[in-house]
Amino acid sequence: MKIPINLYNSLGMALIALLMMAACSPPPTKVSDLAKMQVSRTVQTEQGSPSQELTGVQELPGDEHGDKGAATANKSLARKIASGKQIYVNNCLACHQASGEGIANAFPPLSNSDYLNADVDRAIGILLHGLRGEITVNGNKYNSIMTRQHLSNEEVADVLTYVYNSWDNNKTDVSAARVEAVRSKH
Repeated sequence: MKIPINLYNSLGMALIALLMMAACSPPPTKVSDLAKMQVSRTVQTEQGSPSQELTGVQELPGDEHGDKGAATANKSLARKIASGKQIYVNNCLACHQASGEGIANAFPPLSNSDYLNADVDRAIGILLHGLRGEITVNGNKYNSIMTRQHLSNEEVADVLTYVYNSWDNNKTDVSAARVEAVRSKH
């Protein structure tokens, strides 16, 4: 049986998205962890009436509730990078890979990334609010969805500090206060 290439690509992207959602969050270890991980909300239609119930661990861009977390002001750069590496392994590695190279035509690279290095506040916003739509990274177009991450300000600062200090990026040290400033704009 011959499958049309556009259908094949659509099915492949759907499978990647399902695998990403399953792999990007660590599995719960206790029943109480599972209960805490479930996020339930009602999606409103344009007229304001409830249209459907969605549940999940991660949320699509535009879902704006979540823990803001507390910041630790006096953490050394080395500690932030070590903490950020662990957060990256737990939340980012499945899509962006251990080397930060991403997955061609699906998930953009974080390694030596012109898009990432151009705007730190935009990178913070993507972790806080997610991203959907086409972007160009290092000359290549990507058009997939990155779900918002349920991370505290300190965790966002640490993981981005790790990424910026890895793989030939610009060595930015992201503060939890900067994350809070971006978070408060929305």
